[in-house]
Amino acid sequence: MHIPRVFLLGALLFLTLLVYGCKDSETTLPLDSGSKSSVALSGLSECRREVTDLAAEGREDELSVSVQEGKVRFTHRGALFNCCLDSVSLQLCKYGSILRVVETPHVNQPCRCNCTFDVQGELLELESGQYWLEVAPSPDGDCAWCRVQINVR
Repeated sequence: MHIPRVFLLGALLFLTLLVYGCKDSETTLPLDSGSKSSVALSGLSECRREVTDLAAEGREDELSVSVQEGKVRFTHRGALFNCCLDSVSLQLCKYGSILRVVETPHVNQPCRCNCTFDVQGELLELESGQYWLEVAPSPDGDCAWCRVQINVR
């Protein structure tokens, strides 16, 4: 009876090392904490379309950006959240020339469905320069489908 217990502990240790040992430290970007830049939520749509099966229906995210007189406004169309979404908060993470807007959904009583929403925001106190604007579900999230290059003057 000791062999199965040892085997189980060994397997658990192996899986733990596999999960935590494979983190690629070179993809971690240094956070620019000295920046005064911030992001503000300027709009959130009602549920646009209920999504029951992501694999079958696919996901159509789109990031559109406008830059006028130094103001950067963006719309993330197709953001996927729980149907009973109460609110969304936005956080700006600046990694050199990469501006990552992190969308965090807030749901008090979740439903058993997901919907697509349109999230609108504005970047505040952004210094002049060329940037890549991304929208992601987490600060270290990958965001290849929602990256737009912008020039702020």
